[in-house]
Amino acid sequence: MTYTGVTATSADDGRDVDASAPAAPWWRRSGRWATVVWPGAAALLVCLLWTVLESTRVGIPAPFEDAAMLFRYADNLADGWGIVWNAGQAPGATDGATDLGFVLLLAPLTLLGLSTAAAAVLVNLAAVFGIGALFGVLNAKLWRRSSALPIALGALVGGGPVDRYVLSGFSPPVLGFLLLAAFTLAALAPLAPSARGATAALVAAGAVAGIAGWWRPEAFAFGPLVVVLGLLLTRRRGRQRVLSPAAVASAAVPFAVVVAGWIALRIGYFGQLLPTSAVMKSGSLHAENILFSLQFYGSLLLPLIGALVVVASGRGRDRTWWLAGVALGAPLLWVNAALPAEFWDKVGLTAAPMIANVATVVVFVPVVVALLLRGRRDGSWLFPVALVLVSLSWIVIGTTLNWWGRMQWPLVPMLAALAATHVVDAWARTPAASAASPVRRRSVPKIVVAALVCVGLIPFHLPAGGYFESPFQSSVASAFGAVDTSGVRVATTEAGLIPLAVTGTALDTYGHNNRDIAATRGAALGRELDAFRPNVLAVHGLPPASVQLEDCSAQQQRGVTKFNDRWTQMVDEIYRAAQRQGLVLTRLSETTPCETWSLWLSADVSPQVRQAVENLTMPGTDVRVG
Repeated sequence: MTYTGVTATSADDGRDVDASAPAAPWWRRSGRWATVVWPGAAALLVCLLWTVLESTRVGIPAPFEDAAMLFRYADNLADGWGIVWNAGQAPGATDGATDLGFVLLLAPLTLLGLSTAAAAVLVNLAAVFGIGALFGVLNAKLWRRSSALPIALGALVGGGPVDRYVLSGFSPPVLGFLLLAAFTLAALAPLAPSARGATAALVAAGAVAGIAGWWRPEAFAFGPLVVVLGLLLTRRRGRQRVLSPAAVASAAVPFAVVVAGWIALRIGYFGQLLPTSAVMKSGSLHAENILFSLQFYGSLLLPLIGALVVVASGRGRDRTWWLAGVALGAPLLWVNAALPAEFWDKVGLTAAPMIANVATVVVFVPVVVALLLRGRRDGSWLFPVALVLVSLSWIVIGTTLNWWGRMQWPLVPMLAALAATHVVDAWARTPAASAASPVRRRSVPKIVVAALVCVGLIPFHLPAGGYFESPFQSSVASAFGAVDTSGVRVATTEAGLIPLAVTGTALDTYGHNNRDIAATRGAALGRELDAFRPNVLAVHGLPPASVQLEDCSAQQQRGVTKFNDRWTQMVDEIYRAAQRQGLVLTRLSETTPCETWSLWLSADVSPQVRQAVENLTMPGTDVRVG
């Protein structure tokens, strides 16, 4: 949106303001919908473009393991069984639906005739549109620049790894939308024309922050954080006092009410506060996750810190260009280091991730602290502070409740959106050009946007396989999906696509969806297998003792690092249960030395299922058994 008329300079921060801007709320002005629709459409179209490009290259992928687990819960909820892993089970016996809000939203959508996978895609795409639309709201109300600005921001965020979340069934775009919405509402509260309007915005911000926690429990920590950051961004620019006890209560009370509702559901319906995954992974400090977290955030977001360095620096054409080159070029090392370790092994640079880890700790943290200590009034210090707080919060969560590195993925869209917002806001409030500062105000954004587009669009799309499901799960799920599996009782190490494809019952042998196995760290697996009496086993691990492979001696098995001790103990227990219960090894394949995928059947399995297993295509090298 553009304005004509006289501009003035704010005495507080030196930015240009429009003296003739109309007083009416932005949504009542001419073209009000365009300010929201076009940025949202830009984010959506760019995301769809990458979705088409990647799906053409690797095929339309099935939902990833964690997403497929949620889909099974949503299907059972839609069928009237409740939020359970198997129909007829007590909710507290499984309780693996960590993304509770996602399950509650998908279930009614499936009643409209959509599959859970299709419903997940639509919900995620709507969230991508919403993120872009929020940029339009911020521009219309706060920045008041050309409509090209929020459109560019929407395209930037939509062009990151968001399409992979859409394709693989995860819900990070929705979490990003909810947290960005809470941030936006809080940032606009001080700018409200009346105290009542400010209170309404704060109430909405607190409620949305709480709803984000229903989506993923980590957001109960991040929701209040983004609300505080939104208030800090604009509290000196508005007429409303938002740090008074009454104003704080306006946001805190609805947040507390929503949190209380979640706690009541957890205890009243599931019988315990923490979901199974938290029970399984809690209770120990995983120090390596601290280093991983720092490298993760540094690799993805250090370029954006570089953009803030450029924006917050003094004028001078040469200086600005040099800063842009150094600040935005050097961090590409960290972006590339975020690629999977297998990528670096293939190109012969196995030490690159380790170098990136150390360099990030040495460089990334001092850069953030230096920006913080500058204490600038233009707000350029806010995002570094936000990044430090989010990183520290996630380190606490990651080292105690959920130590898997991939669980940090849900924060990527939210952090990218917040970073872009803070970069633009710091630029929008820099002083106008003068004789002493000859660089035009729009030169820096062009540099920043161009560099961020390169960073956002290219490196994220180099590796194709890390976000999608294994060929074994896809093949078995496809075979089971073509036959009647109502009589199947499958116990599997792969608790994703295979249970989703089965209309019978399933046992998750690792414990994501079994509280007894999770609470005992796998000690209860043998007892659960004997009680479950599976007629199908799907196993990923070292080969059973009855199978001799030329490239997998006992010494080679000891050198396999792909499977940790817990996983190996689980697989050994499954093999012992198969021997006790008379299940027969029917198919086995080897993908890498000592890494095998196997299917075991009992005598009472249906002929249709047996034929499907015998005829399916296994990944890797098929090994003759029996």
